[in-house]
Order: sequence, then C-alpha cells, then structure tokens
Amino acid sequence: MGKAGPSFYDDEMVFATYMRHRHRLDAPNETLEKPVILELVAPITNKQFVFSVGHPVITSCDRGWVDGTPRQDWVVDNYFSTGVRVTD
Repeated sequence: MGKAGPSFYDDEMVFATYMRHRHRLDAPNETLEKPVILELVAPITNKQFVFSVGHPVITSCDRGWVDGTPRQDWVVDNYFSTGVRVTD
C-alpha cells in the first residue's frame, strides 16, 4: 500500500528521488524563487533577514470536512488577502 501524508517521504527511494529533483540546477526553487528572493534582499547587508511563507494548505478551511473521515479537499479562502490569519 502506498504512503500518504508526512510518512510519504520516509520511504528512502521517494526521499532520494525528491532530493535529486530538489537539487537540480533547473529546479523551480533555483530558477524561479531564488533569483527573486536574492533581488529583494540584496540591499540588506550585515543584518539578519527572516523570511516566512504560509503554504496555501495552512490557510485552508475545513468547510465540508466531516470529522473522523479522511480529508478530501483543502479549500483555500481569501488566499490573496494579506495580514494576520486567525483560525477557530
């Protein structure tokens, strides 16, 4: 049976494949994200920089999810709204 959730990457072959892709020179982190971040922080010298990103699944709501059943979807509301996120 396949693995899901956090245990998915516990499989050595899965993790090795992920790491190979993650460290490719043409990986999205290197070609899309890294250049933009480096451009944004270039003016900051001799200072500490903290960068935080909220993954969309963290901003999702549980509307339609029946407690005690496997979660089938992750509805993302107000994704482009900025500011503090508050959950019940």
